[in-house]
Amino acid sequence: MQRRVIVGRMIDVADRLGGDLCWLGEGMRVAAASLSGRAMIWNVDTGDREIIFSAPDPLWAVATSPDGSNILLGSASGRVYLR
Repeated sequence: MQRRVIVGRMIDVADRLGGDLCWLGEGMRVAAASLSGRAMIWNVDTGDREIIFSAPDPLWAVATSPDGSNILLGSASGRVYLR
C-alpha cells in the first residue's frame, strides 16, 4: 500500500495519482484526479477518502468552484466531467 503526505498527515493511496490535486473552497478537503479514472476527495483532518466519480479513462486535471460545490475533471481522452 502506498502512502502520501498531505499537510503533515499520512493518507492511504489506493489509486495511482498522476493528475492534479486541488484544494476545495473551505480549505479542509483536497480533490485528486487519478490515472485509474477515479476522482477522490480527502478530508485533511481525518485522512478519510471518498471516491466521488469513476471515468472510463485516466483523469489528468481537477479544478473546483470557489465555494467547492462543483468539481471539474479532465480526462486523457479529452472528455470533461462536471460533478
